[in-house]
Amino acid sequence: MEKEKLYRLKAEANQLSPILNVGKNGITDSLVEELNKQIKANRLVKVRVLKSAEEGKDLKTIAEE
Repeated sequence: MEKEKLYRLKAEANQLSPILNVGKNGITDSLVEELNKQIKANRLVKVRVLKSAEEGKDLKTIAEE
């Protein structure tokens, strides 16, 4: 992704409220389905990873799942 486009998307994301929360169940099929619906509807989606989802994992590992 181009740096300029990435900076623009990050600026837009700062204005958003999180739509989805990743909780203690982690990334489930239903969460992925809802995320896909939200991306189609909104183009840009903010996701919050709750502390209960981390359980010894770093955020990069969770994002890669």
